[in-house]
Amino acid sequence: MGIKININGAEKLEGLPAILISNHQSEMDILILGKVFPKKCVVTAKKQLKYIPFLGWFMSLSGTFFLDRSNKEKAISTLNNALSDLKENKGGLYMFPEGTRSYAQKPTLLPLKKGAFHLAVQAQIPIIPLVVSNTSNIYSISQKNFNTGTINIEVLDPIETKGLTKDDVNRLVEETQSKMQAAIMSLGMSEVDGEERQIRLTDEEAVTQSTLSASTSDAEESTSLLPLPTTK
Repeated sequence: MGIKININGAEKLEGLPAILISNHQSEMDILILGKVFPKKCVVTAKKQLKYIPFLGWFMSLSGTFFLDRSNKEKAISTLNNALSDLKENKGGLYMFPEGTRSYAQKPTLLPLKKGAFHLAVQAQIPIIPLVVSNTSNIYSISQKNFNTGTINIEVLDPIETKGLTKDDVNRLVEETQSKMQAAIMSLGMSEVDGEERQIRLTDEEAVTQSTLSASTSDAEESTSLLPLPTTK
């Protein structure tokens, strides 16, 4: 396809069991998952995807946990099973806490939902955030972009949850949102072949941009399926 993927900090993905989270941009995320996916790692997906030919079959064979979003009890049971499995096998659960593809045309992060954070706190396992440079200049149906180039991924430091309780989840979400937003601003756009490379922001500039972005956001917190029943 002519697309390269660079990963900085890939060694941090070895700290399993953990909940892995990432920004969710477009259908291009499937390609990114194929590059970063650690061994013994699975994803969650909405139940409807299970019945799509080829894609659903592949996801089922790869151990995907399908969530029935219309049935809270079934969704909770599915997530509990996922937790038990990853703790037993020292695996990872990859989630997109934005809850939907952003299709963002510039580096940004939608408000994070709390589900992944409740899971991590309940299991007392770390959260490993990954951030991906904006890919709309490489692939975007609305902009008619179908380019070759390089996508950059940054694996952030694991965020420990040992000793935290459900009362700490709001703070945990806010801190993670801030760190991921700053990293996304720092990465900027992906690199399109033949175009001048974008200058990356320094960490200080990225934090400033992230703070300004957050201060103008009208986004409201999303309701989570959790807290969940305690797993053994």
